[in-house]
Amino acid sequence: MKRTTRKSAATAKAEADEADKTVATRRSGRLQKGDQEEKIGEKRGRAQEPDEEKNKSNKKAKLVETDKEPEDIKVLSEIHKEKGTNPDQFNGVMTLSVDPLTGQVFCSDFRNQRVQILDQSGAFLSVLHPLHPPSSPPSSFGITHFSFSPSDDRVVALDSQQCMVFVLDRKNDFQIIKSFGGRGQDEGLMEDPFGIAINPITNHIIVCDTENSRVHAFTFEGERVRTWGKKGKREGMFDSPHGVCVDSRDGTIYICDFYNNRIQVYSKDYSFLKSFGKRGQGKGTFNGPSSVAVDHISDRIFVNDMGNSMVQVFDLEGRFIQSFSLSVLETDQQKIMFTMGHSNFRPSSLSLNVPLRHIWVSDWENNVLYILQRSSLDDSSSSSSSDPLSSSSSSSS
Repeated sequence: MKRTTRKSAATAKAEADEADKTVATRRSGRLQKGDQEEKIGEKRGRAQEPDEEKNKSNKKAKLVETDKEPEDIKVLSEIHKEKGTNPDQFNGVMTLSVDPLTGQVFCSDFRNQRVQILDQSGAFLSVLHPLHPPSSPPSSFGITHFSFSPSDDRVVALDSQQCMVFVLDRKNDFQIIKSFGGRGQDEGLMEDPFGIAINPITNHIIVCDTENSRVHAFTFEGERVRTWGKKGKREGMFDSPHGVCVDSRDGTIYICDFYNNRIQVYSKDYSFLKSFGKRGQGKGTFNGPSSVAVDHISDRIFVNDMGNSMVQVFDLEGRFIQSFSLSVLETDQQKIMFTMGHSNFRPSSLSLNVPLRHIWVSDWENNVLYILQRSSLDDSSSSSSSDPLSSSSSSSS
């Protein structure tokens, strides 16, 4: 991916404002659709604009248990990012993706129209700038998701604004190898796609065609292999699929069915297997699941429940195990209080660093990244010396 020349301040601001407006409209609409009678969005309210210096000095994240947890999860690091346009400053951390090969974290700094790369402890490494096909002029930047091939140096990136998939070369400065897609409803086209994953078993690229309420499977050459789903509530139908992951062991596909408030599960050959979840605010129910990840070591499924401001954990059969949220407190002495739907935690995305047992969570509105760690199933077999954060319980930058 080539570094690009800087745009004028006016042009950059106009494009960033337009991108922000698009995302805010979509997010607001998705969370409030079908909720008029409950007005959940209004009950939750909006987080106050953070005071950057105050955040650094005396705000600290605390894990809020929404039930008695059978598995210990602790906050390792709370990374407050200053709002701005300089390197290592953010303006809306929409999504994040952990590279399983390097442990590096790719963060969609959406309002700044760029992607920032952090190391596995959260330290800034570099910035990636707008992508565009070599034969086309640059357009607005809307990279929201990455997925990484476990067998070679290919990386796929999804641009939700251009409705394009980019195949990149990790070893060659993320140069574009192939691009395909486009906006529309015809075969192989997409409307505001939001979610991408490589299936290492089939070597296919799975893309959530969000506004068309369907899912595509492509080869790395851009050939459409399969499209399935349409808008509806029945088995195999979707209402705004909004995040996807693949179990690397057998190719099982997990898809967040956003408005239907469930996770749909498919085999590697795209046969429907099951779904779990329903609308609600209690254990195992959702209000807008927006991202999903599978830990193939612990056999756990992590779901970002955006509307309920929490993360939920399930086993591979879809049985609820635990849920948790985060509360940003003024001082350590304040009592931790959490009522479902009233947290100031705004999780927008999650991703896993499986070897280190890290759970990365981005907070879109508060401009914060969290690194959580779950306990090992067998603590005696784990080595804390390989974890760069094992000697520190919390840090910020």
